[in-house]
Amino acid sequence: MFAAPKRNGGVSGGTFFRTGINRISPMSRIKTHVKKGDQVEIITGNHKGKRGTVLLVNAAKGKVTVEGGRPIIKATKPTEADPDGGLKTIDGTVHISNVKKVG
Repeated sequence: MFAAPKRNGGVSGGTFFRTGINRISPMSRIKTHVKKGDQVEIITGNHKGKRGTVLLVNAAKGKVTVEGGRPIIKATKPTEADPDGGLKTIDGTVHISNVKKVG
């Protein structure tokens, strides 16, 4: 009466066995021209000309977080760690091709 699910293929594209083709191996590294702690300048976009230190590099997504480079105002709820909550200013990400290493 009920058909058994297909193991490797079918309409769902292999729900039981995932091959991991799209995953990045933890042993492989993506080379970037900037690293954490470098002084960079944003060369394109609305925040062009701003300089700052790289706080975070996400090579898989091609994004970097520059200190003071792209401020974002985020609304947060009160928590035990931050009982006030409210509007917080955080540093947003910039695409890695939009930054230039200064020195």
